Amino acid sequence: MEQAAAAGVPSSTREALAALLFGIFIAAVGNSFVFALLPPLGRELGLRDIQTGLIVGVSSVLFMLMARFWGGKSEQWGRRPVLLFGMTSYFALSMLFAGVVQFALSGAIPVALIFPLMLFTRSLFTTCIAGIFPASQAYIADTTTVQDRARGMAMFGVAMGSGHAAGPVVAAAFVGFGLAAPFYAVAGLSIIAGCFFWVYVVEPPKQAIGGDGAGEPLAFTDVLPFYAISTLTMTALATLQQSSGFYFQDKFSLTPEETTRHVGIGLMALATASVISQVVFAMRFRMAPRTLLRVGIPIALAGSVVLLTADAYILLVVGMGIFGVGFGMVNPGNVAALSIRAQGHGFGKIVGYNTAAIGLGFAVGPMIGSALYEEVHPLAPYCATLGFVMSLLVLAYGFVKIPKV
Repeated sequence: MEQAAAAGVPSSTREALAALLFGIFIAAVGNSFVFALLPPLGRELGLRDIQTGLIVGVSSVLFMLMARFWGGKSEQWGRRPVLLFGMTSYFALSMLFAGVVQFALSGAIPVALIFPLMLFTRSLFTTCIAGIFPASQAYIADTTTVQDRARGMAMFGVAMGSGHAAGPVVAAAFVGFGLAAPFYAVAGLSIIAGCFFWVYVVEPPKQAIGGDGAGEPLAFTDVLPFYAISTLTMTALATLQQSSGFYFQDKFSLTPEETTRHVGIGLMALATASVISQVVFAMRFRMAPRTLLRVGIPIALAGSVVLLTADAYILLVVGMGIFGVGFGMVNPGNVAALSIRAQGHGFGKIVGYNTAAIGLGFAVGPMIGSALYEEVHPLAPYCATLGFVMSLLVLAYGFVKIPKV
């Protein structure tokens, strides 16, 4: 009871919050494990690298667009219906995608149909589960006090980051049973999360909407640098994630199963370092947004340099970890700086555009990484990542009006 109160969560909702965070974790696993699995899987099925990138990129675009749609539906229908629909879709569409992969591997699907079927089923998956994230954030906002809102949102971030770290681990753990096995595994996890949603997540009472501010809107030039940081940060991350599967397999002559395991370890190091960085610097030491940005970007830059110059597997993993530390500082620092900059100027609308900016980066990154790898040079995606991070450095020190708090 005291722990719940200390966390700013009433005892009557602590089970709901725990169920919600577990569901966010599982949803993040479903979004992230494909980065370790799809590159070797696509090659095994005869897809071009750029086609594999398109599967991730197009589905990410739909996720970005539909997240805003489902967020609006959570206002009309309620949080619980959107959450239950999202998790039910997660199970059904994971099974559907696994079935497509299974039949494709067995040769039961014509080669010409493999790419469109995989693109369609993955896009349908992201379209239908996109509501889990905005509805979860809205639920946390409904059930926490204003004083504890930041802590609640930080818990959301840690749950998502932990899921991104665990996704490659799930892929590596189950790929030994077949390349389709990880999809069946995450489908099984979604059943557990769905049951927790059904039992513990009750619809919160409606609250009056406020806090957006009624002041004059900020000039677009005032917020554009923040949007640019969000887009560039996620583009760099997604480019790195997508291209690493191809690079690891080719550089070390790995089988598809070995590639999934090796890439999974690297991506786990990145995501774990990001979560630890966020917990330590943003939550524990409560660094100011200016400090988080201006320290985090050089750290991410150092990680990019290590990745570009590494000639051994362990150095690549270390580079990903260093990049993750920087990412874990930049992302919350940018959002916090934007929220302070936009205080009293309609922050609800502004943060919606920032979410779209994040989604844009996550959508174009996989396509950039795949295209550069296949058409230019195996190291070209890492060069692009370095360029994106250098652009962040210019923005943070030259263009962003970071609040001094």
